[in-house]
Order: sequence, then structure tokens, then C-alpha cells
Amino acid sequence: MSYNKLEKSLDNTTFLRIRKWYLLALLAIAFSIVFSQVLIQMHLNSQLNDSRVINVAGRQRAYSQKLVKDILLLDRTNLKKEKIWF
Repeated sequence: MSYNKLEKSLDNTTFLRIRKWYLLALLAIAFSIVFSQVLIQMHLNSQLNDSRVINVAGRQRAYSQKLVKDILLLDRTNLKKEKIWF
């Protein structure tokens, strides 16, 4: 009977040791997930300002192209008027 108690005790201690390692591994995984999520959110927030700058630059380019197009159209109509009078 003493052998059974020793075997049971050994199995119990092994199980407790494995359970501690398993919980430690789960905690490490959870911590690394939370830490990486914080880093990702910080990086995304820093790029939010960049996206606003890019958006403004894109709008300025579109307005510039529209302005040049309108100027060329005005210039073309002025040239046609000049040809009619001569």
C-alpha cells in the first residue's frame, strides 16, 4: 500500500508542476498579446496624422489640376476669340 501512496504522490506532484508551467505559459502568451496590441495601437495612432497629411496633399493636387485645366480652357477660348476677330 505504501507504494501506491508514493506513486499517487509522485503523480500528484508531477501534475501540479505541469499545471504551473501550463499556467505560466498561458500568462506569457496573454501578456505578449496585450503588449503587442498596445504597440500596434501606438503605431497606428502615429500614422493617423500621416494619413491626414497625405489626404490634404491629395486634395491640393486635385485642386491644382482642376485649376490648371480651367486656365487652359480659358486660354483656349481666348485663342479662338482672337482668331475670329482676325
